[in-house]
Amino acid sequence: EDDEDDEEDVEDDVHIGLLREIEQEVEAKAPPNASAAITKSSDKVLLKSKSKKDSDAVERVDIPFTFSMPETAAALDSMIGSHNAEDAFTIITRIRKCNAPSLAEDNRKRIQTLLGLLLQRFEILAGQAPLPIDHLDVLSRHIVDLSAQVPFFAATAVKARVEKMSSRLRQALRDGETGWPPARTILLLSLFAAIFPTTDKSHPVTTPASLYIGNLLAHCAIRSTRDATLVVIV
Repeated sequence: EDDEDDEEDVEDDVHIGLLREIEQEVEAKAPPNASAAITKSSDKVLLKSKSKKDSDAVERVDIPFTFSMPETAAALDSMIGSHNAEDAFTIITRIRKCNAPSLAEDNRKRIQTLLGLLLQRFEILAGQAPLPIDHLDVLSRHIVDLSAQVPFFAATAVKARVEKMSSRLRQALRDGETGWPPARTILLLSLFAAIFPTTDKSHPVTTPASLYIGNLLAHCAIRSTRDATLVVIV
């Protein structure tokens, strides 16, 4: 038994010796400034994240707090064209606040101008591919809000667009075309349904829009997969 215990002690000593040799080899291979390098790399990461936050803050500061009312589509595009959807929402909000009808009597006309420009911009962006969905959502929210402030102007502007849609449909059918509208028109109809009530028995905007949709379904021929898809959407 004593011999067996002595053998076990010898084996333990051998194992301990091997472990110590391995530890010494690892320490010898590791660079002397390894911990310092790790600290420097972590500091670089922190500096990068901090600089990124600072740059984001600078970008936010670059957006002015006051805006004049844009008079043309080009002026509106110069204000929001180079910004992302979130910043565009902020800019349009500040334009509205700086020209609120409660601040001056003439601002009501300016709000009407802004609504017309936003409708025009929505129509332009709705015809792009791929669709800038984020920007369309931003425009939709402001258009719906502004329509509640100037309902008569909104109804007049939208009704004029529905009449143009109907005129184009009649011309297309006379020319022997299928008459199905582009995706831009479908998006506009969806926007109009969000602005005005669709359950009224008679409405100056939604009634002509409903008649237009009925004419699409009744007179437009289905000659392609796209046409069939439009039937389902409409």
